[in-house]
Formats: sequence, C-alpha cells, structure tokens
Amino acid sequence: MAEEQTLLRNSIKKFILKIDLLPLNNLKHLEIVDKLAPFFTRVESRNVSNFAINLTTTNTEIKENKVVDFVLVNTEYNYTVTISEPQNSIYFETSNYTNSNTYRNFIEILNEVLTLIEKPIQSKRIGLRYVNEFNCESPRQIASIFSTRLSKIIKIMLTADGLSRIIGLEEYNSTMIKSRLQYGIPNKHYPAPILKLDFLLDIDCYIDSTEAHETWPEAIKNINHSAYEHFINSINPQFIEKLK
Repeated sequence: MAEEQTLLRNSIKKFILKIDLLPLNNLKHLEIVDKLAPFFTRVESRNVSNFAINLTTTNTEIKENKVVDFVLVNTEYNYTVTISEPQNSIYFETSNYTNSNTYRNFIEILNEVLTLIEKPIQSKRIGLRYVNEFNCESPRQIASIFSTRLSKIIKIMLTADGLSRIIGLEEYNSTMIKSRLQYGIPNKHYPAPILKLDFLLDIDCYIDSTEAHETWPEAIKNINHSAYEHFINSINPQFIEKLK
C-alpha cells in the first residue's frame, strides 16, 4: 500500500466525506449541532422541502414537509460540515484539501461529541470523494497527466466526431471497500462541442457496512488509502512529482 503524500499543488476542486447514519429513535440532530457549534465560526440553517405524493383512485394528494439542514462553517480552515436530518447524514466539504490531516481533526471532534450524546450512533455508509480537475492544452499532453492505461482510453474516445462530452466509468468491488472512478472531459460548455480539454478524475470510495462511531477513524483511514491507490494508479508518476 502506497504511503499518502502531501500534494500542495494538487488539482482537487472538491473533497467530500459523507457519513450516512443508521436510523435511531429519538436522535436529535440539533443536539449534535449544538455540541459541534463551539468548534466552528458560525452555524447556518438551510430550509429543505420534502414532497410526498399519495395516489388514490379519485385524486392525487401532495404533501410538503419542510425541514432544516444545519451548516457549520469553519473559516480558518475553509471547510463546512452539514448535519442533515432529511438525509440522516453528516458530511464534510472543502476545496482546500492537501492530505488526510484536512479532515482528521474534525473526525476526532465529532467522535468526542457523539460519545457525549450517549446513544449507539452507527453509520450504514461512509464515503470519501475526491474531484480532481486538470487543465490540458492539447491531446499531446494527455499522457503527461494520466497513466498510460487511462491516456490510451481517453485518446481513443477523442477520435469520435461531434463530441460534446467524454466520461469513462469504472467500478471496483473489493472485500471491504467499493470504488467508483469517473474520468474524461465533462465540458463545462455542454452540449456545445468540446473546445477545451479540461480533464476530470473523480474518485469515490466507500464502505456500506454498519460501523460504530468509535471505529469511524480507522474506517476512514482505510478508505482514504484505497482512494490514494486509485489516484496514483491513474496519474503519470512524473506529473505527481510536479504536484508536491
């Protein structure tokens, strides 16, 4: 297993760590928010509407249920944490990712907070997603960014006429960690034809087993290692050196 390196010049535009919780009776999400709030700059609320449709033989009834997501903002380290009651999840987001230290302190704080709540809080899914974007001036630069294998795939895709988007998808299913890789040219001007070769490498690794919150740090560490393996296997080694 390759050791994670700090890539100060990485191309990660968005990093998301999401923990989906198992349903728990009487879990008050606001209680988690209140205990986390002292560690953040501010707390914001975001209204969310859920719609339920009830179909009968005579009419259709639509019910709207308004709930609130709480967004905790840390301006010092440029990240946010959302506590979502409708999704029953906790997720960490930043565009300032360098290595696992970016989120490690928050996970420690979260574990302490959940211990104080004194309820058997467990997750049903934990996922880490790394959205990388690379600027590319010409097809000749593809091999200088991506691995030999991915470069060949993308170059073959580029030979088609009238392209407005190129996205490759690969899914991996190991014993514990599942992974989804998307790569190619999403084309921000879609559906217009591709004019600029801006490349995407979207790595999403996750586990969908039940985990007690005390085991989350170890589980997240393992998921991160898996994601990093996919990254270095997808990128030209010489290009990785330029990101340090």
